[in-house]
Parts: sequence; structure tokens; C-alpha cells
Amino acid sequence: MVDSSQPETVAEKQLAIYVIERAIQIQPETLQDAFQRKLFNAHLTTSGGIGPFNWTIAYGQLPGWLRIDPEMGNITGKPIQCGSFDFTVKVTDSANPVNMGLQAYHLKIHCDTKPLIPDDLNASGEIDLSDIIIALQIMTKMQGLDYFWPYLDKSIDLTDVLRIIKNME
Repeated sequence: MVDSSQPETVAEKQLAIYVIERAIQIQPETLQDAFQRKLFNAHLTTSGGIGPFNWTIAYGQLPGWLRIDPEMGNITGKPIQCGSFDFTVKVTDSANPVNMGLQAYHLKIHCDTKPLIPDDLNASGEIDLSDIIIALQIMTKMQGLDYFWPYLDKSIDLTDVLRIIKNME
């Protein structure tokens, strides 16, 4: 750079320009409403970034029946309660340095007015192994066991299982 004063003064500065990938955008911007006792599935996608991606919950908390697939970005589960939930999804890519995207969501679960079957804890319409697992989670205060086993087609009498567990105490 040269100025117009007399005598002229010259200043030099070396600059570097770095091209940085823009923030990753997460779609959709909003989630469809869910319905109690009906399977919920939302597939999140990205624009920008370099795969593979890692999906997590950055803020808030998903209810216990809802899961996010860390590799695919699918949010799935069967709502066992109605209400509203707020959480923020975070996605990171494989670039170096890592790029990131955040998207806040508000998920509303509409109540089902159909009568419940006693001991049908996952509201599937029958007493099955999933209900036993949920009961064990409640009784032992364990978290994180996956009780959505759609391939199970056998019905189990939950009262017998609970009686056995009670006798073990």
C-alpha cells in the first residue's frame, strides 16, 4: 500500500485467505407432530459438510421412548405419553477441522383417546416382551434398554412375570 503523503510511505502485509466450509444445515426445519401409541419416524438430512456424519442431541433431552440414530440421523420411537418436547439436534462431519450444524425442534405428541389395556406399557395393543422390559426398567430404574422389538409376535402374561420378579425380592 502506498499513501499520497510526501515523502511516500510504503506498508506491506502478507495475507492468507482460507476457504472454510459453511455451517452444515439440517433439514427439515420442523418435525411433524406425533401421535401417542403410533410409531414416529423423522429422517434428518444435511446440506454442506463432508460425510460420514455424527448425529447427537446438543441441548434438551429426548423422552425415553425416542432415539436418534448417530449415523443416519433418524429419530424414531413410539410415544407412550402425550405432551411437548424441545431439543436441539447437532450434526458434525468428518472434515478437518470439523464442521457443525444445529437445529432446534419442538415435538408435539397428540393424545390417543382409545382405552388402554392394563399392563400394556408400550401401548402396542397386547401384552408382550416389550412390556416386560419396560416394567423391568421401571422397577430397576435402568435406562437405555431398547424395548421396541417389532419382530416379537408372542404374547406373554405380564402378571406372571411381575409375580416372579416380586418373589425374587
